[in-house]
Amino acid sequence: PVPWALAPRVGTRLLYAQRSTRGTEWYVTGRHAAAHALVSGQPVIGRPVWSAQGRRIAFLGATPDGDREAVYVTDATGAGLARLVVGGLAGRWRLLDWSHSGRQVLLKDDAGPGDASLYLGRIADGELQRLPIPAARIRSARFAPGGAAIDFVSNQGGPYERLLQLDEASGRVRVLGLDPIADHDELMPRIGVMLQEGGAWSGVRALDGVDLRIGAGERVAIVGQNGSGKTRLVRHLNGLRGPTEGRVLGDDS
Repeated sequence: PVPWALAPRVGTRLLYAQRSTRGTEWYVTGRHAAAHALVSGQPVIGRPVWSAQGRRIAFLGATPDGDREAVYVTDATGAGLARLVVGGLAGRWRLLDWSHSGRQVLLKDDAGPGDASLYLGRIADGELQRLPIPAARIRSARFAPGGAAIDFVSNQGGPYERLLQLDEASGRVRVLGLDPIADHDELMPRIGVMLQEGGAWSGVRALDGVDLRIGAGERVAIVGQNGSGKTRLVRHLNGLRGPTEGRVLGDDS
């Protein structure tokens, strides 16, 4: 069975997992290349992440003494050994993303239920920097397009989980929207009418050409198949989402 398959933003290689009697093992393959093991004789913790250029892979593994965890980087071609870049991680860590510049990785430390923190780990010297976000329940996080901010799903600052964005320069957090996803491991599509797949707009229009007027006191039923856009439409009507085109107007706005 192949439980996971991860493709880089660019390139033709593919990183996939296979379950065996030894546990989950990761392999790298390409269009014109035979598959090879991501790492030999060392268990991979969680899921690896690709570099933005698709040439390197970072993964979480045990330190040589086996007491703690560390971030390793290896070449996608299988040439050379994996290099330890951020070590000494004690606790429950998870590798989330690799920056567009290739200089930093994004990590999450789960100290306990509702007590998670985000960190940046520098590839050059292994320095860890805790991001200025109060400890909260953090479901997932990614570097935002452009690399100047970090998008994350958390209940920080409120009772419900929302899609938030941290501006790295100012340290300010702003709300982007609610989190509608069922898969806890993937960051929700970005705000807008267009659906996002693999970090780029897919071209699928979740709402297209919607034009309606609802009068005061009027009761309206929105009916449609699963995935037709009912929930997304309601979230636009109550202000939880913002359209990429057109306007949503109300008497009290």
